Amino acid sequence: MNWKVRRASAKTLAAVIVTRSELLEELYKEVAHKLVSRFKEREETVKLEVFQTFSQLLTRTRAANNPKYVPVSQPQLPPQLRFRV
Repeated sequence: MNWKVRRASAKTLAAVIVTRSELLEELYKEVAHKLVSRFKEREETVKLEVFQTFSQLLTRTRAANNPKYVPVSQPQLPPQLRFRV
């Protein structure tokens, strides 16, 4: 599978995590272990996107379990690692 497809998949999953918090339990069952298995990704941009997606999953879970929790903004990728069109 092309690295662009893998990276886009991670971004799509991150969008689902952020917008559909009612699915967190299901996401843990279905995709958490798959995300962890992608930590050894050879392409750096994909690996960073996978880490950010997993971080979103953890952050949203913490927010769901603690109503007083205010998430800190996620760091952006450095300019040299951002995808250029």
